[in-house]
Amino acid sequence: MLRKQAIAAGILSLLAGALLAPPLAAQRLQGPEVTVNSTPGVFPSLSQVARATNGDFVVVWTGYGSSGAKRIWMRRVSAAGKPKGRESQVVAPFAAGGQQDNPRIAVAPGGNFMVVWDLGDQYFHNASFGRCFAASGKALGPPFPLNPDNQDPIDLHPAVAAAPDGSFVATWASGSNESDQGFDLLARRFAANGRPLGPAFKLVEPAAYFQNYPRVTVSRNGDLLFAWMSDMASPRPSNYRLLVRRFDAEGHPLGDPVQAVPDSLVDAYQYNMAVAEDGEILFVWVGFYSRSGLLGQRCAADGTPIGEPITIHSADNVDPIGPPGVTATPGGGWFVVWSTESGPSQRVVGNALASDGTPQGDDVKIGAAQLVYFPAIAIGRNGAGSVIWTTATLQPEQSKLIFRRLVF
Repeated sequence: MLRKQAIAAGILSLLAGALLAPPLAAQRLQGPEVTVNSTPGVFPSLSQVARATNGDFVVVWTGYGSSGAKRIWMRRVSAAGKPKGRESQVVAPFAAGGQQDNPRIAVAPGGNFMVVWDLGDQYFHNASFGRCFAASGKALGPPFPLNPDNQDPIDLHPAVAAAPDGSFVATWASGSNESDQGFDLLARRFAANGRPLGPAFKLVEPAAYFQNYPRVTVSRNGDLLFAWMSDMASPRPSNYRLLVRRFDAEGHPLGDPVQAVPDSLVDAYQYNMAVAEDGEILFVWVGFYSRSGLLGQRCAADGTPIGEPITIHSADNVDPIGPPGVTATPGGGWFVVWSTESGPSQRVVGNALASDGTPQGDDVKIGAAQLVYFPAIAIGRNGAGSVIWTTATLQPEQSKLIFRRLVF
C-alpha cells in the first residue's frame, strides 16, 4: 500500500496558514495536530470523518496489521479536537476468514452513526456490511449484511448517508460469482438501530458490465441522491461516466439517471461529492490522460451539469492515491482537500471555492510529512470542521492518523 518506500522515514511538521477568500470567510486552523490511532503495529488507511450536530466527530479507518489482516477501526473526537475514549474495532471480536476494508460513515442528527464496509476473502467472495452505534459509541446491535439475499455475493464499495429523521440509507454495487450479467447498484434504508426499512431497491436497470463506486446523500426533505461510475459498453472500463439519480424518501425514482459530467472521466474513479444547502452538487476527482489534475463539476440538484468541468489544481502537484475530500461551506461555496506529491515533503492542502466553483486565493497548508495519504474533511453548518489524513513512514507501525480542526 505504501508508495515511495525508498524515501527516508517521514518527518511530521506543522504548516499552518490562513486564507482570505472574499466573499468567503477565512479558514483558520485551530489547535495542534492530534493523533487518532494508538494501537501498535497497525497502519491506518482509507480514513473517513463525519460530524454530529453537537460538534463531535467520528473517525473510521482501515487498519493494516503486521500479519496482513485488515480491520475497521473507529474513534470519537470531541468538538474541541480531543479524542474521547480509546479507538476500537467496529467488529470485535472479529470472525476469522475475512478482510475488512473501504469503510464509510454517516452521523444522524441525534448523534447515532452507521459504519459500512467491505468483507472479503481470498476467493473473491465479497459482502458489504453495516453496524449502527449510539452517540456514546455503544453498538446498537451486531453487524449485518446490507444484502442478505445475495447467496454468492460480490457486494462492493458501500456508502452511507443519514436522513433528517435519524434513519440511514446505504448503497453498494452487487453482482454474483456465477453471473456474467454485470453489476447492479442497490440501496436500502435502515432505522437508527440498523433494522431494515423495506427491501433493497435498484438504482438503475438493466445491470451493466461496470457499475461501481456509488455515493449517496440525503436532502433536508428526505430525498435521496445517488451517484456512481458506469461504463455500459466495454468489458475493460476505459470510458467511465458519472451518473446521478434522485429518489424520494421511500426509494421511488424521481426521473431517469443523468450524466453529471459532460465528458467521460477516463480512469478517474477516485471521486467524491458534496451537496450545498440549496441542493446544488459539486463533484471532485483526479483526472488523467486527456484532462489531468484536480477537477470539479457543478451540477443542479437533479444532476444536470452546470457549465464545463473546473480545474481546481494543476496536475503537477496532485497525488493520485486516494480521492480528494470535499464539503459545502456555510454561507455558500465549497472547500476541497487533497495531498500533493512534489517537493521534499508531501502536504495536505485545501482550497476554498466560490459557489460557482472558482478557486479563491492560494492553497491552505494544513499538514506536511514525507508521505501523506487519504485526506478527508467534514464541516458543520456553524463552520466548525476537521481534516484527517495518514502520515506514513517506512515502518508502518509508526504511521499515524492525524486530525486537525479547521474553522470557517
